Amino acid sequence: MPKPRSTTNPMIAEKPIATSDQVPKPLRELRGWLVWRRVVDGKKVRKVPYYVGGGARGAHGTDDDRARLATFDQALAAAKRGGFDGIGIATLPEFNLVALDFDNVIDDQGAIDPRVEDLVGGTYAEISPSGRGVRAFMRGSLPNHKSEGFEVFCSSGYVTFTARALPHVDLVGVDYIAPVNDAVRALAGPPASNDDDPFAGLEPRLELDHDELRAMLAVLPKDLPYDKWVNVGMAVHHETEGSEEGFRLWDEWSSTSPKYKDERYSRERWRSFGRDRGGAPTTARTLVKMAREHGYRPDPARTIRGPLLVPLDESKPLRPLPSLIRGVLPADAVGMLWGEPGSFKSFLAIDWALCIATGADWLGHPAKHADVWYLAGEGLEGLQRRVAAWRQARGVAEPLRFAHSTRALLLDDTDGKGSAELHKLLAMIEEGDAPSLIVVDTLARSMSGDESSTQDASRFVQVLDRLVGAVRAKDCRCTVLLVHHARKDGTVYRGSSVLRGAVDFEYELTRGEGMSATLVSTKSKDAAAPRTLRLVAEEVELGTVADDFGVETEVRSLVLRMDEGTGQPMPAIGQKAMRLLPHIGRVLAQFPEGASQRTLRDALAESNVPFAKSTFGGALEFLAQHGHIAIETVGRAQRIRTLTPAERANADRAIESEQA
Repeated sequence: MPKPRSTTNPMIAEKPIATSDQVPKPLRELRGWLVWRRVVDGKKVRKVPYYVGGGARGAHGTDDDRARLATFDQALAAAKRGGFDGIGIATLPEFNLVALDFDNVIDDQGAIDPRVEDLVGGTYAEISPSGRGVRAFMRGSLPNHKSEGFEVFCSSGYVTFTARALPHVDLVGVDYIAPVNDAVRALAGPPASNDDDPFAGLEPRLELDHDELRAMLAVLPKDLPYDKWVNVGMAVHHETEGSEEGFRLWDEWSSTSPKYKDERYSRERWRSFGRDRGGAPTTARTLVKMAREHGYRPDPARTIRGPLLVPLDESKPLRPLPSLIRGVLPADAVGMLWGEPGSFKSFLAIDWALCIATGADWLGHPAKHADVWYLAGEGLEGLQRRVAAWRQARGVAEPLRFAHSTRALLLDDTDGKGSAELHKLLAMIEEGDAPSLIVVDTLARSMSGDESSTQDASRFVQVLDRLVGAVRAKDCRCTVLLVHHARKDGTVYRGSSVLRGAVDFEYELTRGEGMSATLVSTKSKDAAAPRTLRLVAEEVELGTVADDFGVETEVRSLVLRMDEGTGQPMPAIGQKAMRLLPHIGRVLAQFPEGASQRTLRDALAESNVPFAKSTFGGALEFLAQHGHIAIETVGRAQRIRTLTPAERANADRAIESEQA
């Protein structure tokens, strides 16, 4: 950073304390505000923080400290009333807020150091009380940091607030707080190492040669902002493993910029790139993405790194098809869940998604624990209620690996290039997120064209292939589940036959009498069709809350359970048994040879799983009768165990025979 200057800046006049419309809304909504006053301490002037209720600020982050922090309006009123010099905001870790403080970066004419302008130009930033410094705010988490002329505040201290916004704020908007980027991370220095995960941050190289790197650098603009310039350097550093040849490539390209300082400055940045900063590093994927955005097209001969055709290797051991939910939801596939309105399609899709997001069994079928993206085009208001009801009914407390959209996302467009939302999702996958399940609820709300048009449907299928392919490129598997409506005659789902030809599996969910529904596999391309299941939707009470009119209102939602047999509501003992089944499955996984009823009961009690001892035996009998567990007699004792694959197949056939 530039050396400190001692002169004052006559070009910048003091401004009155901020008004609410000059403060970013994300900051204004935090209860972390203080007032401050200049206090002369020898030759040094300190900005001492005070609580709005009186008294200098005490120990940071204590319960008392948090309780005495104020709202923005309270701090503003107290500052005016008490004649304080200004207001400020505490930096607490739960705020997910980073404050960057640059000292002496504004010269006598009011010009800001261009490196700082590049660094903070995409977020809210302002002039500090001295008129010499710049303060910027970003979303995220960084270690607290202090070096000559530069500080980072994230989990301790406080920062003053002037609302003397830099000119670029008029363009980005006063309410926009950008996320922390790699350039800021590089400047802030490394956080503490992650001793719990020694492999955190490791990412494979793309094995690009120097000619390919040089060709990509050549198409990039010569006047990139500072953070983009640093991102390019990090990408080259990672791909070349920090070699001298890699530095020469980056510095040679950097020297063509009018902003280039000198080799020494570039080398200081280069050396900082190799430090462990936690999280995923910036890799050559970032450079490839930037180069493509500026017209780079790779040499086809270079991009094909392996043979196109290989001999069939029959010596490889046979493996079962991968699945997300065993026997129900395949992995690495595109599927359709369809039915008429009111057939509980979204409830079932959420049920499957949450089982995968927590690793919980689905009605006795083991689920892979993985990341889920739920692209909800309908029912966003009810999503939180449905998740709460699911947790309560299933008794699952594990954290969710579940992210949902904030609105309906159009994935395709009319020119075949894909929508902006699609490109953002692909970028998220490329930069590190690899979901194992993407639920598109519904297809109609995510498709811009005519679902009955062969051309538009083909274009949408290409979009799905791009999503699955992006995850495959990271050596992962992804299933896309489409939720769609039936035609008016109910015989098949709406849309072109292209859709049916493209999906790997289909399920039809049909509403029966009362709250029952039947789930039927209507297509299973690479495996035997799963057995037909009868489900029933049950109401879950979630308590009462005040509505928009202040009236206490009961909140309810629905969950789906197995309806063993006729479509009539499951008997009470069956309902209790199915609630226990996921927990019983987890316990029995620890006892390959089986466990006694008492051992099983004690293990459930230790895990705080609610059940009644008086009906526990009956619940186990129900599960055994319906093909979920096995109960065998050894001498005079009973052993409960999971089913073998052969027993599971026999149970499935028996149930299918009964249902037929």
